Amino acid sequence: MPKYIYKAINENGEKIKGVIEADSLGEFNLILKGRKEYLISVKNSEDNNLFENKYKIPKKELFVLCRQFSSMLSSGVNSVKCLEILYNQTKNRKVKVALYEVYEQLQTGKNLSEAMESLNGAFPDFMINMIRAGEMSGSLEEAIRRLAIQYEKDIKIRNKVISAMVYPVFLLVASILSVLIMFGVVLPKIMDIIGSPDDMNIFSRTLFNMANFLKENWLVSLIVFLVLLIIFSIYAQTDKFKKDFSKFKVKAPLIGKLYVAMIAGIFTRTLSTLFLSGTTLIDAVRMAGKVINNSYINDMLENVINDVTNGMTFSDALIKADIFPYNVTSMISVGEETGSLEEILSETSDYYDMIAEDAIQKMASIIEPIMIIIFGLIVLIILVGAFVPIYTMYNNIGNI
Repeated sequence: MPKYIYKAINENGEKIKGVIEADSLGEFNLILKGRKEYLISVKNSEDNNLFENKYKIPKKELFVLCRQFSSMLSSGVNSVKCLEILYNQTKNRKVKVALYEVYEQLQTGKNLSEAMESLNGAFPDFMINMIRAGEMSGSLEEAIRRLAIQYEKDIKIRNKVISAMVYPVFLLVASILSVLIMFGVVLPKIMDIIGSPDDMNIFSRTLFNMANFLKENWLVSLIVFLVLLIIFSIYAQTDKFKKDFSKFKVKAPLIGKLYVAMIAGIFTRTLSTLFLSGTTLIDAVRMAGKVINNSYINDMLENVINDVTNGMTFSDALIKADIFPYNVTSMISVGEETGSLEEILSETSDYYDMIAEDAIQKMASIIEPIMIIIFGLIVLIILVGAFVPIYTMYNNIGNI
């Protein structure tokens, strides 16, 4: 029988910890109710997770939850009943646990945003702030509806990126496999035919010696490759690498402009959603930076926030930061002058959503020929290095 390790508050307001054996999470909650204890967190000892490991609900699940939640609210169903229905409909076990914890905390008097915030990062800050703003303004249904739209567009862009990168990734894998086959199979067989590589030119001799080394030391080579991969993976988690790579994505020739166009749509759409929910400019810019998730741009946006705090207009601060295309800053400037910044940002985001789709396709169309050319050059170099000695050998045979 599963054991549930939990933290709770009893009817005297004291925090307690305990372990309850129960057939299911539902039975665990019934036992807890019978003890008149109010749940704070719970962990199943068998799988050792739930919300102790900062589980984050995927955007696809968030989109479904927001779309259904919004529809039920618009039909007059209250938040508690909505969560009960969503709990019964959800198949994902961790999402189910999250919804139950939110449901339980609503029963104790907390509002929806507070309950979500207490779940150790299960729900993103962007979603929590939107719901909090909706609760404060009395427009919770509208806030959740806008969240559904936001997540739907984010998912569409992500799916387009994945679709556009399928062929380039296939080319990369094919290139690596081809090179491995050439070095591991083809070149050693050629060496068996022509004998020692000592009489070859320096280029062919180096090529065949590499193939021979890999054949005789493949296990050592594999271990070295894995060690280097682990070292790179560790380095890739450092702040320095993340900042350098984030800056490269923005400043890279050709691809950088397409990338910036893509994130401009995300930035303006997020700002529009946050502004319309009543979020302040400073909080909205900071939250939009988190949604973009690029450390270099986040640093630039912090500079924008500092400039705005010191009295500069938002558009002038963005122009100074030089992050986004001129169209974005000019439209924001118009919005500030006319007092219709929310509407301008909404229109700009729609425009850049279309630009983002084109940018994704253009990125793929640039990457594909570059990879084909690189792959072709590698194969050509190997073939030339391999077949020149064969050609020389046959010429020598013919001259005998």
